[in-house]
Amino acid sequence: MVKTDLISFRLKEGESDLLISADAKLSSTARSLLRNARRSLLGYINKDPNFAYSLLPLTPAPDMPPLVISMCRASRRCGVGPMAAVAGAIADFVGQGLTRFSPEVIVENGGDVYLHPTQERTVGLYAGAGNPINTLLGILCRPRGRPWGVASSSGTLGRSLSFGKADLVVAMAETAALADAAATAIANRVYDSSAAVRLAAITFARSIKGLEGCLIIVNNTLEIWGNVELVELGRPAKSR
Repeated sequence: MVKTDLISFRLKEGESDLLISADAKLSSTARSLLRNARRSLLGYINKDPNFAYSLLPLTPAPDMPPLVISMCRASRRCGVGPMAAVAGAIADFVGQGLTRFSPEVIVENGGDVYLHPTQERTVGLYAGAGNPINTLLGILCRPRGRPWGVASSSGTLGRSLSFGKADLVVAMAETAALADAAATAIANRVYDSSAAVRLAAITFARSIKGLEGCLIIVNNTLEIWGNVELVELGRPAKSR
């Protein structure tokens, strides 16, 4: 969830469920962008059905639409199938399109967020019903002249495929597509709450080119690495 004083509206199209915040109500433009994104993706899947089911990275090809290429590039960096980046890639596509009409844009798509902030914004965390982190911690995203991609994955929440048992993994990058693929890949490696497993997951995260930071919550244990500025009661937490 993104707390914001911007004009917010929701768009639903097929499996895509977007919450968009901007300086103006750009619902018509956003809907057109979302439909174009989905049309290009579904058109390619009709051409190559394996794309939708592959759990392994696929090589970008010249005949692929730009959205599909972005999914392939992001997922290859993380060693996962291209659909692991789909929600983030759609958030990127819509968000980038809307920045032509609004200085500040936030697009959330199923927990994966594209942010182009002009002031400090806080992204809330959700690690399951009753988890105290839901009301205690958030991730601060400062204006920096380029987007933030913030994406989440979980082995205990939601319907997305995960091979791990993390309550929550959040990844941060310059694109939501890369953050989405990275969150999935990192969460896959958190198959228990032991220190060795958590360290291995952080070590893997460090190896992903372009990933800026990540946060892992498993069994009330928190690991944080990189450019993740946590806000707790107005005080920033340290990353390692």
